[in-house]
Amino acid sequence: MKKIIISAAILLLGIGSSKAQFEIGNLSIGAGYAPSMYFAEGVGAITNSFSVKLQYEADDNFYYGDVIYSFKDFKDLDNTKLVFTHLNGGLGRYFVGSADDDLSVAGKIGAGLSMYTLTYD
Repeated sequence: MKKIIISAAILLLGIGSSKAQFEIGNLSIGAGYAPSMYFAEGVGAITNSFSVKLQYEADDNFYYGDVIYSFKDFKDLDNTKLVFTHLNGGLGRYFVGSADDDLSVAGKIGAGLSMYTLTYD
């Protein structure tokens, strides 16, 4: 049986990460992997997360977006898998420095969509 859940909010905390980033002009493209902790109503699970991030710089502003894909196989429950997909995007503005400086301060505004799929027998 497959159950699909769509939620407006999630707390996703990165414990550690491995990432690669490339810059082409004003465009930054990054990918990464991080074990993450997912908290929901009565559920806490460490998941494996993969992400792809894009950011485009234009003067003091930047546009960003990312896709995060996480999954958890529950070994103690036969054939049970929880999958999360998060799509985010928005606009940011640097108030101090820029992405190239050692210290920068930026504000962000954006929106996202989180989708969850629970597959079980």
